[in-house]
This record gives sequence, structure tokens and C-alpha cells, in this order.
Amino acid sequence: MFKLTEHNQRLHKCAEILGFKAPYFVEELDVATVEFLARQGFSDAYVRPIAWRGSEMMGVSAQANRINVAIAIWQWGSYFNPTEKLKGIRLDIAECRRPDPKTAPCASKAAGLYMICTISKHAAEAKGYADAMMLDYRSQIAEATGANIFFIKDGVIHTPTPNCFLNGITARPSSNSPNAAASR
Repeated sequence: MFKLTEHNQRLHKCAEILGFKAPYFVEELDVATVEFLARQGFSDAYVRPIAWRGSEMMGVSAQANRINVAIAIWQWGSYFNPTEKLKGIRLDIAECRRPDPKTAPCASKAAGLYMICTISKHAAEAKGYADAMMLDYRSQIAEATGANIFFIKDGVIHTPTPNCFLNGITARPSSNSPNAAASR
């Protein structure tokens, strides 16, 4: 699976940012994910590990609630229409912005932050676009609603600086990639 350990490490980091500790080690999540995928019999699937506070107490202060973890796996085709993807998808500019990092836990893959993307994608699709380009609170390019943004100039990959939105694993320069010298 593509960068499985990095995804599970991010789950742990996000839990920390949100003020709790995931009850399983990264290695345990890796093994469980591989076993679950094999049991499902999928060779190509979307994997989503998730951790959340339980329902023992409904309220703003839920520190005593049990921490739950699940791994969801399902077959999911291309995020964008394959025909549109080949010729280039059309993006609307979202009305909502990625928030100032002082107002939300932007470095976390938190469910509450997805609301902005859901609203923006629905609005873009209603206008006939494939997706929406998300700007940040300063009007700088951030990301699409469910995809990282990459620019190529003079053969070098450039990505927006993730200082107010999730640092996507696929957008990070990697020592294993041919474009390891990617810049932000």
C-alpha cells in the first residue's frame, strides 16, 4: 500500500494535535490494514484509518471518552472522471477559504475541516466544474477539495506551502521520488 506507515504515523500525529492518543501503535495499524485488505480480497482500494472520541459523553469537554479506531477499506474508482482527467479537469475557485492556523487545527486531518471542502466541491459541481481550488485565508493557492495541487516550472515540481492546510503525504518531497528536489 502506498505509504501505509506514513499514513498511520499521520493518524497518530493528528490525534496528538487534537488532544488524544491513538490506542494502537503504528505497526499494529499497518498489520491490521494489510490483513483487512487481504480478507476483503481487494487489490485496488481506498484505505481510511480513523480515530475518534466515543459517545460516553456528548459535550464540548469529552476528555474522559474512550478513543475508538477503525480502518475503512472500499473499492473506489478515480476521484475525477477519467476522461476529464486526461484532458485536464476544470476547477472553480471556492468561496470558502482554508482557515488561519490560529483558528483551527489545520495540520490535522480533522473531520470538521472537511466541511469546507464538501461545501466547496458541491458548489463547484453544481456549476459544472469537476472540483474547486481552495485558497487560504490570505487568498493564496492551497489545495483542491480532495487533492493536492502541484505546479511544474522548468522541470521542478512546486507545491503550496502547507502552513494552514493538511500537509498531504503525496505532496511532500520524497527521497525515493525522481523529483526529490521539489520546492514549496
